[in-house]
Amino acid sequence: CVVTKADLADPTRVLQSLDQLVPGSSAHAVSAVTGDGLRGLRDALAQLIAAPPVRVAPAAASLAGDGPPRETGVIDAALDFGPRREREPEHGARVTVHLRGAQALARLARLGGRFWQVRLDPPLAARAGDRFVVRSVEAGDGVSYTLGGGIVLDPGARRHPTSNEVIVRLTRIWRGQAPLPPEGPRLPPRAR
Repeated sequence: CVVTKADLADPTRVLQSLDQLVPGSSAHAVSAVTGDGLRGLRDALAQLIAAPPVRVAPAAASLAGDGPPRETGVIDAALDFGPRREREPEHGARVTVHLRGAQALARLARLGGRFWQVRLDPPLAARAGDRFVVRSVEAGDGVSYTLGGGIVLDPGARRHPTSNEVIVRLTRIWRGQAPLPPEGPRLPPRAR
């Protein structure tokens, strides 16, 4: 994780919260203006390229397989906005999603609990278990901030409202269990 423009504000608080948002990551504060932190970032990138870390997959990634990421405009995800959830956006909020080195505008649809649907425009490449960052949309003054992070549970989701079946399916994926097969059509009870 890289905190940019460290010459404009003290990055200490952000660096401390990054471990909660992206567990196990290394964080660097840099300034392109002063050059502070750039050498450490270059060294960290060189180490990463030389020996990529083993991907520690969350339970949700156990169903992902090793296939390539797929381009998608809608993902079901588990989002985390921190322990106090003070930055949790409202249903329908516009945000910026940073995923696999790319970014896209998105609209969030609350499904219940930690589960949200992320509707991306333009589509991005994603795979179950991928982690991503959710940021506020830049205001007129160009300022945006990190709201939280997430894990892709279903990169092939379709737009849908929330329901008990959706929550059960996403909970099972979150726990690393196979989703239940969809129920067939419900038949009316037989007349007596």
